Amino acid sequence: MRPSSSIRTAALVVGAALVATFTAGLPAVADEAPSRTFESGGNPIIGDGSYYSADAAPLVVDETLYIYTGHDEASPQQASFVMRDYGVLATDDVDAGTWTHWTGNLVPGDVFAWATGNAAYAGQVVQ
Repeated sequence: MRPSSSIRTAALVVGAALVATFTAGLPAVADEAPSRTFESGGNPIIGDGSYYSADAAPLVVDETLYIYTGHDEASPQQASFVMRDYGVLATDDVDAGTWTHWTGNLVPGDVFAWATGNAAYAGQVVQ
């Protein structure tokens, strides 16, 4: 059975969004300073309550682990999510526990015409 044209169109839109997310979401090494560098003892990577992340998408490039995440800003009483942007965590030695964090790395409404409000959910990244 062949997929309908609407399914094929949706797949193309999602594929284009994933490519745009990857290319727009990579931290600019020379131009963009990280938001912070911190030490982590394990899982969760950011366990002090200063930043809540969701839907981790890992990528390894040249022995550096990048983790792209949604940034959830929902209140504890809210039964949904509020994700207006994505962040990126990076380390070249997970066991050492030193991480670099770029906040607000990608704002969906700035990149995707269809993204409005709290539309930053379940991103993915591939090389």
